[in-house]
Amino acid sequence: MNKGELKIVKTLLQGSFTVKEIASAIGLSLSQTYRNLKKLLSQGFVDKLDDTYSISRSELGFLLKRIANKYCLESLFSGRGLEVLMVLRSPRSINDLVKILRLSEQSLYNYLSRLASIGAIKFEEGKYKVVDDELKNFLNLLDMRRISREIEPYAEVIFNCEDFIIKRVPANLKAKGSPTAFTLFPRYGVDISLPWTFYVEPPMDESVETALVHGLIVSETKKERTLCAILYLKNKDRIDLLKARSLAKGTPALPLLLKLEAYASGTPIEEAELFLPWDEFRELASLYGIRVMPAPEASTLSMYFEDIGKVMEREITCYLFGGANLIFLGVKEATKDVDIILDKIEDFQVLAKALENLGFQPVVEEVTREIGELRPSMIYRKDNMRIDVFTHVIAGGVKLTDNMKSRAKKTVIYGKLKLKLMSLEDVIFLKAISIRERDLEDIAMTLRRYKVKWPLIPQILIEQGEEAERNAVALLQTIDALEEAYNIKISRKVKARIERLALKYMIKKLIEKGYKTPMEISKQLGVPSTKIRQVMREMQ
Repeated sequence: MNKGELKIVKTLLQGSFTVKEIASAIGLSLSQTYRNLKKLLSQGFVDKLDDTYSISRSELGFLLKRIANKYCLESLFSGRGLEVLMVLRSPRSINDLVKILRLSEQSLYNYLSRLASIGAIKFEEGKYKVVDDELKNFLNLLDMRRISREIEPYAEVIFNCEDFIIKRVPANLKAKGSPTAFTLFPRYGVDISLPWTFYVEPPMDESVETALVHGLIVSETKKERTLCAILYLKNKDRIDLLKARSLAKGTPALPLLLKLEAYASGTPIEEAELFLPWDEFRELASLYGIRVMPAPEASTLSMYFEDIGKVMEREITCYLFGGANLIFLGVKEATKDVDIILDKIEDFQVLAKALENLGFQPVVEEVTREIGELRPSMIYRKDNMRIDVFTHVIAGGVKLTDNMKSRAKKTVIYGKLKLKLMSLEDVIFLKAISIRERDLEDIAMTLRRYKVKWPLIPQILIEQGEEAERNAVALLQTIDALEEAYNIKISRKVKARIERLALKYMIKKLIEKGYKTPMEISKQLGVPSTKIRQVMREMQ
């Protein structure tokens, strides 16, 4: 609010007045007073009855009076204070605020300090947030009034946040924005007929990722959420999971998306009641030409391992990570993927021959060269089982280090096949830097059932040498998603170490693109320039 608007609100808190009386009380001209009153009327703060003005008799006005009794209105609303408060209805880190508000760091800290000093906001677990329920209700009402002024009278707002709104209108009517959610499903092979058309405003790209995420946001039933799983499976090869998760961040869709990835794979999930029972899902999927099968359970997995151990020419040692590892630990009931890494090419050849003798078909072959050495890997499939086999280097460039091998304390033996279970921390690290489906749900389930040594995670990251900084970016994104989607608390000290490494990588990339000063890099990353300067000094 500007100074004139604040003065008018404070005057009207004392009673009802004519425009001349208000102008005289606040020391502004009649024209200035009219302009300010017009804006306050449009926002819903003020009512006009005949020739007098008063604080609105609506719920918004009632809450405004309550707030005025608790706080200094200048401290709350002057300058861009109201805008800052609007953003802080959801917890935000300083990095988030820099990106959203595009204020200078000094101005931003001034607002935060002022709002915190009167008790309107609180800094907790690395984020700022509005703590007063009445103040939050006031802000929500104010936002809804703004939206209602801007949308079509026949439109219904389904979801709104700082960046966009999703609305639905009767199918025969048009609206501003771009089509989204279920309206886009037929474009991507999932034909459905609805009495509504969904729009997002401002317009967004009409991608399959947008359709999926917005479909989850507007879903109200199990069937609708399951239709989102159908869309996901129908377009699995073209969906960019990182893009979808990024779109879902900060919305109710993120936890649903992560569970959907596991549900669609046939893996049992927590909160399975969010979707149709699996038999109904399979029947629905068949209508769209999709064949789905539940993931093999522990007994089936053991049967495959026993067969492999019997037909191998000699004994070999493998390191097991991923979902199969979690099955042996009792975290998961089933998995479609078995991830194995070996130390020697000779062992790879023995295992590959055994798998092919059992009818496993090689699907994807990859050979990595490292200092003149070959590091073969292969994906094998049979029935509903997939086995990924790596030699020394896992897809994405993660190395099997000596420390990883020493942390693999538990061993399971099937004939000539010796499986060493990688530590929980190593499993979590490998899943965290992957962008594969189901991984975040697996990590969350693991963290709920076992006490994980989080301080070990940055150490595992650093053990990867020159790849540590690049992997830190993916790891940090996973941690943010775990905190938001699953309310999992991770040590700020641990997170800060990972964030430092990730920042170094991102700064290097921006410097390569021609950005040189801390201020230029700060604007690109949405990170305070003071932190950029500190990291750049460490890099010298």
